[in-house]
Amino acid sequence: MSLPAAAQSTKNKLLAVEAGLNDSSSIIRLSTLEEALADKSKAVREYAMSQAFVSSDATMRSLAINHFFRSRKSFAVSVEKSPEFAAANGDDDYRYSHRLLRTYGPATNYMISNYDEATGAIQGYCVTGGANSLEAKYSFVGSITGDSIAFRHHCRVHYSVAQCSVELKLASAAAKLAGSMQCGSAEYPATATIKLN
Repeated sequence: MSLPAAAQSTKNKLLAVEAGLNDSSSIIRLSTLEEALADKSKAVREYAMSQAFVSSDATMRSLAINHFFRSRKSFAVSVEKSPEFAAANGDDDYRYSHRLLRTYGPATNYMISNYDEATGAIQGYCVTGGANSLEAKYSFVGSITGDSIAFRHHCRVHYSVAQCSVELKLASAAAKLAGSMQCGSAEYPATATIKLN
């Protein structure tokens, strides 16, 4: 089956990107990724990103995370029960974590107001059911280092879970950032995830 010229061109680009990202030379891998992420074809950009996220090359993973946050105006953190929470009894910590889940689950959106690529500093606003307007005091601030992001937020929600810390790291062999959200002294933090595709 012969492909239309445009499709053939995209196919050739994708094959070239695949070869470049798997080259034994780190210089070839990184230059291929940089060029692919700047390509006009969405298919090429997304393919390069998906491959970089699951790469064993730490620098490629870091560049992919950097590009993800630089190219987006918002991101969502999904919140679920942690294994510790699921196995806990109904004590105070359990009830505290239950409030965290009820407040931030199944997901909380964060609007990015500024991301400094040079330093990794990132900041913006949290948007929950109780904070649907972008007010400066309901914000998040953090940093991106390598293939990880850590930030603290202050959202207009129940006071006991208004100020939380989120720490996420690129999962191995999966296009997602995974880690935890912990508010105050909650012993059973929720698991947190940012899907990258």
